[in-house]
Amino acid sequence: LDKRGYRKVANEAPLNEVLAAGILLLSGWTPAQPLVDPMAGSGTFGIEAALIGTRTPPGMHRTFAFQRWNEYDANLFEKVRYGLSRTIRDTGLKIYSRDILGRNMDIISQNAEKAGMDEYLSIRKEDFFESSPKEPGGVVVINPPYGERLQMTDIELFYKRMGDTLK
Repeated sequence: LDKRGYRKVANEAPLNEVLAAGILLLSGWTPAQPLVDPMAGSGTFGIEAALIGTRTPPGMHRTFAFQRWNEYDANLFEKVRYGLSRTIRDTGLKIYSRDILGRNMDIISQNAEKAGMDEYLSIRKEDFFESSPKEPGGVVVINPPYGERLQMTDIELFYKRMGDTLK
């Protein structure tokens, strides 16, 4: 059940969906607050925030291995899925998924569409170091590049610049 079924394309080191959801829940973020992911990669934080904010059950739009079992009761499954779908609500979520890499815009869009959450994400190419606050009172979540993904000589300077930008 940890597989959400929406990730069509992933980047080099995608954030696990369950970990992203857990981070969001522990962060204190609420759907009434804006959420900004300035290094969105494949869009996991934004998509998970949209799922949480709309109360969409995990795996709502995926198939499961048990659906191929001989004893599988398709009518019962659809009845349960329908009941769960009634918990979904449309909200005024403000989720900003940004990334410096243009190719990630398509990845985020495809994954958000597969999750049925594309209407809740504002996706745009943007350099974190040249960005500004989207609006007051929001929460920022970042899964910054690290290790070999970073491919830079001065990692300390990179993280210092991140801190300075957030200040």
